[in-house]
Amino acid sequence: MRVDIYSYFLSYGNTRLGLVSYFLSEKPRIVQPLKSETVIAGQSALFTCMVEGNPFPRVQWTVSGMSALASPRFGEVFTMPRGSVLRITNALPTLHGAVIACIAENALGHAEATARLSVYQNEDAAPTGFPRFLNVFSVIVAKKNDKVELECRTEGDPPPTVRWYKDSTPIDLVNARFLVTG
Repeated sequence: MRVDIYSYFLSYGNTRLGLVSYFLSEKPRIVQPLKSETVIAGQSALFTCMVEGNPFPRVQWTVSGMSALASPRFGEVFTMPRGSVLRITNALPTLHGAVIACIAENALGHAEATARLSVYQNEDAAPTGFPRFLNVFSVIVAKKNDKVELECRTEGDPPPTVRWYKDSTPIDLVNARFLVTG
């Protein structure tokens, strides 16, 4: 829990007359809009919910009104420093049109954001221009502090936006450790 404390002292000469402490409390706020995702059946969909508040909000996910933790078919929830990630693995066509909700709560209230999940039956059912990966990913074994290059080639119209994740957590590309080209 993050707590902001401000202390004020009232003194006269060498005598301390009082101490006032102030704790800043904030109701939850979702600071980055939830993005709708479209995938082909069998692929994974990631939803990221960035939140603020004090005390720091607890984040819950629902899929069409059901807790994401209620069924393994809804995937996994990961906590990150400023929020949470819901990873729906092996998306099923039955989830097409599902409403994904991120709910942030603390003692002062709650905030909610929603997005939709669209699932195409197969690649042939996807519209022309649907984003596709052109390369196959493989496991890379490296020693600590070794330089590693990962290639991600895509096609689509409009050109797809590529987002990088490590352990289902978005990578901070501002960090000097990472260089993205192309």
